[in-house]
Amino acid sequence: MTLCKKIMVIGTDTDVGKTVLSLLIMQVLTAKGKNPFYVKPFQTGCVCPSDTMGDAAFIHRHTPGLGTINHTLMTVECLKARGIIPGGIVFMDTQQNGRVSKIMIQENMEAVERFSGVPVAGIVESINDFQNPDPDALKTVDRLLKYFHFY
Repeated sequence: MTLCKKIMVIGTDTDVGKTVLSLLIMQVLTAKGKNPFYVKPFQTGCVCPSDTMGDAAFIHRHTPGLGTINHTLMTVECLKARGIIPGGIVFMDTQQNGRVSKIMIQENMEAVERFSGVPVAGIVESINDFQNPDPDALKTVDRLLKYFHFY
């Protein structure tokens, strides 16, 4: 089994949780005895990544709500058209669109996974204490990292 050594977190908008997801990934990897290294190459803006070195695991993250399925599927299609295979999807509830019903979120995650063929690890709820995030958020990230065979 080949271990993934790089992860790139991408999303379809700014201020939607990419840095928060990255922090959670770092916390989970550190707790597993790994020595992760974080780089944020772009501060803002929408950049379509291209990794010419090959083995990056791409994570698409999107806020749940209206337009989620369409935006996520278009992003996955864009990546695949460029030869980039997304490793997994995490939904982030930043509450910027107000509260979205749990039923809508679940339906969105199921539809995205079914139509994209990319596993959805789950949702990370809004986090108030970044030093002590909700255990469910860490479980979602742990599931995601298992998709990449990090451990």
